[in-house]
Amino acid sequence: MEEAMNGPEAQDQNAAREKAYNRGCMWGMSGNDDSHCPYQDEELARWWLIGWQDGHSAWQDRSDQQTKASC
Repeated sequence: MEEAMNGPEAQDQNAAREKAYNRGCMWGMSGNDDSHCPYQDEELARWWLIGWQDGHSAWQDRSDQQTKASC
């Protein structure tokens, strides 16, 4: 069973999670809201949302720094 966990299916699953996270992160870093998740699969939607949260947080930090710098 452990062999299957390290096989091509696991690599494909990890790649799909990473792609979902990265897409969510890019969406959040653009300042977009989280209502446009493109994934129907519950697990991938969860990874997209985690990425969105990280990206949106970075976008907010950058926006706050720009606001403070312009004052």
